[in-house]
Amino acid sequence: MAARLAPALAGGEWLLLRGPLGAGKTTFVRGLAAALGWEGTVRSPTFNLVAAYPTRPRLIHVDLYRLEQPAAVEDLGIDDLAGEEPAVVAVEWPDLLTDRPSREPVLRIDIEPSGDLRLITLHPLTPPAARLLEAVREG
Repeated sequence: MAARLAPALAGGEWLLLRGPLGAGKTTFVRGLAAALGWEGTVRSPTFNLVAAYPTRPRLIHVDLYRLEQPAAVEDLGIDDLAGEEPAVVAVEWPDLLTDRPSREPVLRIDIEPSGDLRLITLHPLTPPAARLLEAVREG
């Protein structure tokens, strides 16, 4: 699924990954990073909170699992990192994020374990994100 989504990403997109522990959120980001050209290791940034990969477009991987307050998210400066050059921002445990501007493509990706499989549901949260859903359907 991540490989089908990757060609439609130009930078500026926010991917909000939701699902229980062990659902496959980091695995999704690994697939996305590989599809964007990263050949190295992708680990969950649970302790570092933010990892950036020099892919095209650049990929910023954020894990908010350990944070408890929205103010702590603001202190991370994700907007500043994403604004340096167009980047795809993939956020695990995004519930503490404040609302993203509607001009940015924001796509929520729900991952639910079902035995050995995963049910992945894509929800465009802003009008520009609808094109991402179409790209996955066509891919």
